[in-house]
Amino acid sequence: ARHSLGSGKYQTETGQTTCDGCAAGSYSAAKASTACELCAAGGYCDEPGADSPSAWTPCESGRWSNVTGLNSSLGCVACGEGTHQPITGANSSAACRACPRGTANNVTDGVAYCRDCDAGKFMNETGKTACFACSLGAYCGEGATTPLPCPSGRHRNGTMAALNLSMTSEDDCVECPAGSFCSIGSAEPTACSPGTVQPATKQGRCDMCDAGKYQHGQGETACLECVAGSYCEEGSSAPLPCKEGSFSSTPGLGVAGQCTVCPVGSSCSTGSLVHKPCSPGTVQPAAGQKECADCVAGKFMNESGQTACFDCEAGSYCLEGSSSP
Repeated sequence: ARHSLGSGKYQTETGQTTCDGCAAGSYSAAKASTACELCAAGGYCDEPGADSPSAWTPCESGRWSNVTGLNSSLGCVACGEGTHQPITGANSSAACRACPRGTANNVTDGVAYCRDCDAGKFMNETGKTACFACSLGAYCGEGATTPLPCPSGRHRNGTMAALNLSMTSEDDCVECPAGSFCSIGSAEPTACSPGTVQPATKQGRCDMCDAGKYQHGQGETACLECVAGSYCEEGSSAPLPCKEGSFSSTPGLGVAGQCTVCPVGSSCSTGSLVHKPCSPGTVQPAAGQKECADCVAGKFMNESGQTACFDCEAGSYCLEGSSSP
């Protein structure tokens, strides 16, 4: 009698009394088959005598195979370092994808997803095996693709840096103290330079001293009033003396033009607080002068603060600079 082969078996020769079971890696879904079909690529069939394509088991995520007829999971190839493969049953190495930015993978056994960078680290490239430490003056949250700088008015956390700890959020950035400024991404505060101050904390710049004030020190919070006999332009680091031929007893001047012009009959040296009347024997007919002039020979001046010398009297003589005949 003739018997039809059951599924999962085959027989290639005539006149045989038994059927052979399909080997692992293949199957036979039809009866009276003369050959088994190889299991599809992307997976394996590990049970012999399979009678359905459903006996096929896909390669796990993180692995792939382009070979048909596999009989074990060992035939599935792992995606390498710096890659991941999220689907099952992949039948090509093209299924292995480079780790995206913000992630990395150093596992050679194949993974479904790359691991997010830990807080305090970042990765700005694809296909990498490790994340970079966050930059100075910046913070990196979990999965960061780039370091984010501390905002204006804040700076790197020095305590964390001393402990070799990276900042993980903006809250880790430290407020800039008074007397200094912190630009975006500052590693540490910068002291205000002479001529500038900052009375407030958490600032991104220092302010110039107003006209009429100055500051000679660094890291200061207030400007000083310009002293009498001088003037201070905006941003001054030191008082500038009133120019020769002028004076001032008033503090807080902002420009040289606010110094008073020396009057006639007097002199004003550089930085004078008051004008000095010409002494006897000297005069000054012009305003804004640094010194008085001696009376020429034949003339004299016996008073202070005068603008012209007197002629020497008859019967007497007067040397240069005489204060009397």
